[in-house]
Amino acid sequence: MKRYILIGFVFTFIFSLTSCSADTALGSKKSASFYQGLLAKADDDLPRAEHLFETALDSPNSFIRTTAAEELLDLLYRGDGLPPRLLARLKKAAPDPWNRGFALLAKPQKKEALAFFLSPVPQEQGTAFRYFLGEFRSAHPDFFTPEEAAAIDGHFAAARSRFAEALAFFRIALAGQPEIFLQYPDLPGDLGRSFQYTSTGNEGIDLFEAWERSLTEDKNSALRFTLPFYAGRIARARRQHARGTEFFTRALPFAPDPVQSDACMWYILDITLSADPEKAAALIKDYIPQWNDGAYFADILDRLSRYLTQKRRWNDLADVFTVLQSASAGASAAQYACILGRAVSEGLMPPDAASPTASSAADRNEAANRFFRIAYDTSQNSFYYRALSASFLGEPELLRNSLLLQTPAKNELPAGDRWEFLLGFFEWDAAAFAPAYIDRFTAGTDPAGPELSTAELRILAQKLEGADLYADAIRLVSRYMNRSGYELTRTDLELCYPRPFRETVEENARRAGLRPELLYGLIRTESAFQSGIVSRAGAVGLTQLMPATAEEMAVRIKRSGGPEYPSPLDLTESAANIHIGAVYLAYLMDRMENPVLAILAYNGGMNRVRRWRAAEAAPAAAGIKLPADLFLETVEYAETREYGRKVLSAAAIYGYLYYDLKMDSFFSDIR
Repeated sequence: MKRYILIGFVFTFIFSLTSCSADTALGSKKSASFYQGLLAKADDDLPRAEHLFETALDSPNSFIRTTAAEELLDLLYRGDGLPPRLLARLKKAAPDPWNRGFALLAKPQKKEALAFFLSPVPQEQGTAFRYFLGEFRSAHPDFFTPEEAAAIDGHFAAARSRFAEALAFFRIALAGQPEIFLQYPDLPGDLGRSFQYTSTGNEGIDLFEAWERSLTEDKNSALRFTLPFYAGRIARARRQHARGTEFFTRALPFAPDPVQSDACMWYILDITLSADPEKAAALIKDYIPQWNDGAYFADILDRLSRYLTQKRRWNDLADVFTVLQSASAGASAAQYACILGRAVSEGLMPPDAASPTASSAADRNEAANRFFRIAYDTSQNSFYYRALSASFLGEPELLRNSLLLQTPAKNELPAGDRWEFLLGFFEWDAAAFAPAYIDRFTAGTDPAGPELSTAELRILAQKLEGADLYADAIRLVSRYMNRSGYELTRTDLELCYPRPFRETVEENARRAGLRPELLYGLIRTESAFQSGIVSRAGAVGLTQLMPATAEEMAVRIKRSGGPEYPSPLDLTESAANIHIGAVYLAYLMDRMENPVLAILAYNGGMNRVRRWRAAEAAPAAAGIKLPADLFLETVEYAETREYGRKVLSAAAIYGYLYYDLKMDSFFSDIR
């Protein structure tokens, strides 16, 4: 008897294992349907996508169920009608804001409806709001007054940056129900931006100023910020500098949070730099102690350093630097310190301004090195100024430790629905869709849990790189590198500075007489290794060649005995693009006086850089040319200045990581 009981127990146990295995396989299949649905949707196979997303609604993973519902509702908005059975199911499981919208359709109330349709419209949720607006109006055509309907339409148009369309709607609301703009907190901003980005003269400024004067003491303080803030933005767009500064100064005490406070100060400083740069240095010194996030003002500080370096106003630059050292502006402090070190080392800065005892070359060198040491130590993420300073200090190392993080083993991967959901993109060949969902969990605003940790983001960056999504991996690593308390590692550097197309890059660099690290630095900066990318200006491919320039270089290649490329060129083909880009960079190297100038010419144009260089040594500077790295700091276009820094710092890091160069070698060599 016991024997039969034992046999029965064994059969029951085996059956339960088989059943569990079948359930797991079924759950995995339903989960996979979500990723397959994304691929079908991308192929415009909407019926198949709908079927797959519906299957994914039964996934055991909560994140897959929620996102599958979002995708089905997106299909609904696009006009792909869903069966009543499926629509009823979605109403029960719909995520926010779809659930609020369905509730509103079932039981419309004026106050709730206006609050819903005049609330912020996040880009990823725009389809939800537009769907419900259409459904609501079909079901309740006379629910809103004409003015309320116009305000809603204007709000939706502004959310999509259609400001002329938005303003046309807003004028209807202003004519019959202007008070609505003071009742809903997002409408003044929408109206202000609509005035700012359209040609309306002073109409918007006068309206916002009149509203501001009408506020009583007990009025919402948010309006005391919003009204002058947007009046200031409109005035700035009209180049009414004094008036704009006055508005932002009035708004500043009422800023609702640190971000808006910094925004007010940013606009004041921006206007001052545009209208009267002579006053900018003193004003910035006054505002630096009030900043909440020094990185927010990096572009302002870069523009000021450009002006002061161009004018050789080293003492003013030193004064700003002194105040910067006490603020949370590490990268900008490193920039100012490095520029000052170069001014001292070149004898451009009076010795007594650098150091009271700097009366000899040795003393000057010591004073300059103090600035370089600050630049080297201030910010590990300011790679350009760190590498440049290293070349003067003789510092061989970039990493302060030898920590080498390895890819975690499978059993070390984080667990849970969210992590399984993210890994599914890579398991089911849907990696291209992963970055948008990773972003949701990186900002720390997703209600499903805390933001992803640095260790988790590192694993995802490795997955992205493994899927050849280099630009997304670089962006992700750069994001967590900027986190407070982050410690730089070689693993992260290699993720942030990958080496795809290695044989092609190294061979073409050798043939063109270029350093491979420099060609890699250029490609990473130009395209982040996206071979099919096309810029707004029409530059194509890995090295971002303009078609006309590429055709010219292709002719030169043929004349010099190289291959004959078909015309028109296919610049999205990686081998051809890298070859022609390397030849073009070498061509510029031969014609410019310094490699730094050649890199600037690659971005800004050879003739333009030559004009800048000639103007920089004008009579006001006694005909003395700045060294190339200081000249870079005076370049007129911020884009070209930053481009030069990015290429040079990337080249230094590639040399350090892969070509046995010390940290100080690259810049020392190109000088």
